[in-house]
Amino acid sequence: MLRAEAKHRGWDLTLIADEGLSSKNLRRPGFTAALTTLAAGEADLLVVTALDRLSRSFMDIATLMQQSAAQGWAIRSIRDRIETDSAMRRAYVHMAALFAELERGLISERVKAGMAQRLIERRAIDPTFRFGRPNELDDATRDRIISDYGRGLTCSEIARNLAAEGVPTARGGPNWFPATVWGVVNSAARAGESLTG
Repeated sequence: MLRAEAKHRGWDLTLIADEGLSSKNLRRPGFTAALTTLAAGEADLLVVTALDRLSRSFMDIATLMQQSAAQGWAIRSIRDRIETDSAMRRAYVHMAALFAELERGLISERVKAGMAQRLIERRAIDPTFRFGRPNELDDATRDRIISDYGRGLTCSEIARNLAAEGVPTARGGPNWFPATVWGVVNSAARAGESLTG
């Protein structure tokens, strides 16, 4: 879409992409490079396929429009058919960005409401149901941690040993941290278990 628009308009186009990064904020390396190019006067137009690909934040869009007006460049959104090269067009962009942020907020609220309803329904069947991956250690690993701690090993030593031996964490990962080990020990202590070896 960008290449076709550039060809139609006779623009010299430099494509910059932030693959896999969300447009929920502007902290993206490709976008930062584009702003640097525009601020240096090496380009005079920032073209996006849609305004929400630039950012889904009203404040971000408003800030960008102020920056573009001060530095002498414009923003064009192909799908939305908008450009910020005049006061009236900038006002329209403000409205479009406001509604884009509203839509994002409504989607988030619907997702949260749906998850809350699903949680209620699942807990009616299984009171212990939780979303996400299980995060409980198998009994053998838990007992080993408690035993090692009781024998005088520090949490750091236990974590290093478990990682070196490839023992998976509660979430199946390979990386053990002293704080994770301490969580197991502390939980056992609060349950009244003996920690002496």
